[in-house]
Amino acid sequence: MTGGGGSAPRGALLSRRTVLGGAASAAVGLGAVKLYVSHPWTAVLDPAGRSGWPSPLGSERARVAQLLRRATFGITPTALEPGLSHGYQRTIDSILEAGAAEPPSLVSPGDPTRGARLEGSDLQRWWLRHILSTQTPLAERMTYFWHGHFTSSLDKVDALFMYWQNLTWRRRSVDKLGRMLREVTIDPAMLTYLDLGTSDASDPAQPPNENYARELMELFTLGAGSYREADVKAAARALAGWTTPPADTQVEIVVDEKTGAKAPIDVWYEQRRGAFAPEMAYDGAVSYLNRRGRHGLDGVIEQILAHPATAKFLARKVAIQFISPAPGEETVQQIAGRFRASDYDLGELMRAAFTSPEFSAAGSYRALVKSPLEFMVSAAGAVRAGAKETIELVLGYGEGMGESLFQPPNVAGWPPNGGWISPSTMLARFNFVSDLLDGLPSVPSARGAEDLHLDGVLSNSTAKRLAKADSDRERWLVILASPEFNLK
Repeated sequence: MTGGGGSAPRGALLSRRTVLGGAASAAVGLGAVKLYVSHPWTAVLDPAGRSGWPSPLGSERARVAQLLRRATFGITPTALEPGLSHGYQRTIDSILEAGAAEPPSLVSPGDPTRGARLEGSDLQRWWLRHILSTQTPLAERMTYFWHGHFTSSLDKVDALFMYWQNLTWRRRSVDKLGRMLREVTIDPAMLTYLDLGTSDASDPAQPPNENYARELMELFTLGAGSYREADVKAAARALAGWTTPPADTQVEIVVDEKTGAKAPIDVWYEQRRGAFAPEMAYDGAVSYLNRRGRHGLDGVIEQILAHPATAKFLARKVAIQFISPAPGEETVQQIAGRFRASDYDLGELMRAAFTSPEFSAAGSYRALVKSPLEFMVSAAGAVRAGAKETIELVLGYGEGMGESLFQPPNVAGWPPNGGWISPSTMLARFNFVSDLLDGLPSVPSARGAEDLHLDGVLSNSTAKRLAKADSDRERWLVILASPEFNLK
């Protein structure tokens, strides 16, 4: 593989330096370099430039296409045709009501450790395989959304707990927010990542760990400025006592192949939630978000749902990810109102976003930047690349584009839209496309591809380069590396 760095050994996580180094030394031709350099990436990120795209959203076809670009991982003819047959509103209903297909188990039935020795790369490959094959793409897109919202990281958490978390986020992806927040709080990966699992409030003189209590409000539900420091301390006391689940058993494994030395390892027979340890909990009353009582987990969630900032905070987050980098206040208020009126139904939250006037407004067209994962998966789908080859390319290029699954840069997750754009990440995107095309057994016809994937709305630069392209490979290179394809 050229461009993004070679495949890492199984079980290893690829380093950013390796990938960037590979991208910088990619063997691309002079014409390809000119194609990359000439694309006006800075203009793409300028709001005036975005509003300058002629919008085709007056047509049903373009609205369905935009919905699929944003609510799933890209457009294929097999996905677009039913949408055009159903129409925009029925397509929204269809993808929201499809449920969530459970991925194949990552844990082998014959594994005596029941997944306790999983590596991060095993987990990354497993999820990518499911993303590429799922029959319920909205559920997978929402799993990805929650993965970047309720963050945890392989840098601190074992891969087995991260695997369990991914399963939970999928199952709750369009459930009620209250149920989701309960699962988030007692999720073993989250208990580990934000230290709630070791927080002890049994001694009133010693403050419990406040990390999870703070991020639950600031980053997950209310937003900065919607709570007091006293609320952080109160929530930390009310939530203390939840710990990672005790293992069902232990098995001995070889830890040194040379000497044959063995050590015990914890094993869980099935996925577990956190366990409650009363001896670590606080049994007194606290004043939390203007209500005093013995709150506990359920009381904390109840107060968050009663807070007026919750619906608006999540409505804005969804709007930024699915509608516009700077959604209108009226749009946010409208989505929040429907979300709150639905008793915080996450499916209704998404329906409100997809049916908002701003979603299909002319200024919304190509207002968002595809994340690295969205870009790579949609590009691979466009040219019908094989799953195995696509997975290895995604793993090889992801960090060079600024995103490695299950490894967010911090608890706030990845910055969306313009946060993905820099000279190095754009070069990595271009080199990914080049390698993707080089790895195909045969390059499919590019006839009509600019209409399917770019709505036929092309910049002068892209149109000129397409006119000059003298092969299907060159046409696909122009289309997939274009600013238009990087937007959604």
